[in-house]
Amino acid sequence: MYRMIHNKKDSIQDMLNIYILIIRRCPTLRAVALKIVMILSRCLPRTMKIEDIAKLLEHCDKMIRQLMTEEERESMRYDLFYQKASERIEAREYGF
Repeated sequence: MYRMIHNKKDSIQDMLNIYILIIRRCPTLRAVALKIVMILSRCLPRTMKIEDIAKLLEHCDKMIRQLMTEEERESMRYDLFYQKASERIEAREYGF
């Protein structure tokens, strides 16, 4: 998987799929959870049900909030990424 992650030719969707595989095997990796939230703030996977995407975001958010301090989250503007990802999910749910 290391080579897959560092392959610069992969699309953002491919990267998300790789991170999802990793988080399923190691659900408490905060760096991977953070990458997933950041990607979801930019785009949503077309191949997943919206309910599954929402559950994935919820899981990642829970891990990040448990494993990172408030100062760490603030310094990287985590809440902004989470808000954008949530808005994308909500927009897709309502067909926007």
